[in-house]
Amino acid sequence: MADTSKLSEEHLALLYEADELGVDTFGYFTPDANLDSLREAIARKTEALARDAAAKQRLERAASEAEPEEELAIEGAFDEVMGQTRGVLIRVTEWTEWLPVTKSEHLNALTLANGVTGFEAGENERLLTVDTVGTNRVKTVAVGEDANLVYMLYAFKATLAQNVRTTLITSLIDAQGSNAEGEMQQPSRIITPDDGKPGPNRSQRRHG
Repeated sequence: MADTSKLSEEHLALLYEADELGVDTFGYFTPDANLDSLREAIARKTEALARDAAAKQRLERAASEAEPEEELAIEGAFDEVMGQTRGVLIRVTEWTEWLPVTKSEHLNALTLANGVTGFEAGENERLLTVDTVGTNRVKTVAVGEDANLVYMLYAFKATLAQNVRTTLITSLIDAQGSNAEGEMQQPSRIITPDDGKPGPNRSQRRHG
């Protein structure tokens, strides 16, 4: 360990400052050391640190100002990469099918379907849901002298999706024509006897 007892306060202060800045102090612990050279080394190190700090501050400020532009650039790059798959096209298709039914062994009033149906989908379409509902329309088909098959009419709805260009969705909707102006159809009205007038109740019919 170097003996610093013979060094002046100024000399010690310069050595301490140099050490704090990371300046090499080898050869400066002797009383006759060149303090002007040490001061120059300290000045050069201080100037370098100041330049580094200013450059870092400029970079941080530039990065902060560029954040909105960077976000836009990322969005633009995403749009460019996903150019052919930015939209999701939804297709709904419905159809009906007669499916064979049998009576439940536990409840005669309950019919159980066991049949097949299907529809055609595009190569890139992905099936999302299939909804099925029985219409309670039943038909019996003879398959022999003593055998009949019973069928119920079922309604199906499938929802499919695929990725397409976003502009294609609008084009297909326009081509479909559903957004065109037209007459709004009213729900159908069931016509009862006497054009909606209530008929006689059971008591009136019995004493009529």
